[in-house]
Amino acid sequence: MDSATTEQIYLRFAALLLQSTFLLAGGFANAQDQLHNYPHWQDMRVMKDSHGEWTANEAWQYSLSDEVTHLSHPHQAIQAIDAKVVWVAWSLPDAVTQQLPVWLGIHLPACVDVQLWLRWNRGDWQLHPLEHEQRLAQLGEGHLLPVWAIHDASLRHIDVLLKIQSPGRVQLPVWLQKPETLMRLQWKYALMYGVLLVLLLTVMAYAFCLMRFFDRHSLFVFIGMLFMHFVFLCWTSGLGQMLLPVLQQSHAVLAAESAICLWVLLSTLHMRSAVCLDNKLDLLGKSLLCWGLCGGLLILLFSRLWFLHDHSMTGNILSAHMLLMLLCCAWFLKQKVNLKSMCHIAVWLLYTLALSIYAWADKLRLHPADAMLMSGVMSVSAILLTGWANCWRLMSQRKNLQQKLALVQHDMWQPLQSVQLYAHAMSKAEPEQLPRLVNGMQLAAGHVNDFMQQMQVLSGVLKADAHLLSKLQVVTADALLAPLIT
Repeated sequence: MDSATTEQIYLRFAALLLQSTFLLAGGFANAQDQLHNYPHWQDMRVMKDSHGEWTANEAWQYSLSDEVTHLSHPHQAIQAIDAKVVWVAWSLPDAVTQQLPVWLGIHLPACVDVQLWLRWNRGDWQLHPLEHEQRLAQLGEGHLLPVWAIHDASLRHIDVLLKIQSPGRVQLPVWLQKPETLMRLQWKYALMYGVLLVLLLTVMAYAFCLMRFFDRHSLFVFIGMLFMHFVFLCWTSGLGQMLLPVLQQSHAVLAAESAICLWVLLSTLHMRSAVCLDNKLDLLGKSLLCWGLCGGLLILLFSRLWFLHDHSMTGNILSAHMLLMLLCCAWFLKQKVNLKSMCHIAVWLLYTLALSIYAWADKLRLHPADAMLMSGVMSVSAILLTGWANCWRLMSQRKNLQQKLALVQHDMWQPLQSVQLYAHAMSKAEPEQLPRLVNGMQLAAGHVNDFMQQMQVLSGVLKADAHLLSKLQVVTADALLAPLIT
């Protein structure tokens, strides 16, 4: 592949990155106008159930006390690491009950388990099923976020309780709108997340095509990172629940947590192959490998062995991982300032920005859905830039290989051409000239044999240097140059 083709590939990757960013930014801007309508957050009362033992009636009675938490803004994050369940209580205003049926949706940062309890006219509390659970939902008939359909034509007082299995931090962006309006908002988000997932699948397919021509180990690691990113984005966006409504929440959480663990390990292996091995840093490479194994194991332990899914601890481990990767990239940039080192540090800066937006959504007064979408855009941009850097690295390897093959071809072609010339001369030579020509052909054929033996020695790079030095012999310049003169 020539340099012009390589430059075209670089430009295509850059154009793909820019087009996807502008498309998502445009979609994000168009969705902004309809998302910030929260008429209920001021009435919400938040309670922490440490052991998760309250009934719906007990939770409502506790919500009438002075020990509840009131939201100061609609995007406020409630820290609930010490609570197993978080309850949220409020009553629907008459303006809503007069417009039934409506859909109630809540967009939680990690799509955790949540239940909706309703009671009409101070009656008994009833567990309300999700909208897709009220019918036999088929493939693709789910919802991007938990949605409950409230159907009641009479004008009655409605009390609401949300029971949320605590992930360590809870945000309460409640959407209470007509079904067609809420579906329109969901499809806007689903379309933008779909663009991100299609980009990941496109790069994954392109990487699979390159496995025939380049180093399969590095490409396999990169494809693994892409797939783990794909699984995690399906979970955080809610597209997995939309496409597979029969998927149990516990299975989805397990798949996402496993994807995070494997992504930490694979990203460490990618950094090791891209920086450490290229620069002969065996000790740093082994240290990174140990960190990747330990970091992934810690995330799995905190998410599986503890009943409380402490997502804040997972975020701390990911923050430490990204800081370590940034330090490695900064060291690489200090040693060698080139396009490759700058791409690596830009990739991990994007990953760090994505995690920061997700973690500081409440401080930035961002809607969790907006924060997750922006975080997804940053992380997918990072993975696209990683693919671009890998493509550049593989093309450089191919160019170096072509140069080495050109040198080998030259060294091999010289004695073979001599054999061809001697053979052609022998067909027309006089009998007294044949011995000299045969000697010359044997000398050229010996050079071919010596060249092949040297290639065998060079291919055995794992042999000890002492073994090679033991075969060295002292020769005179006359003996070395005489065959060349001949």
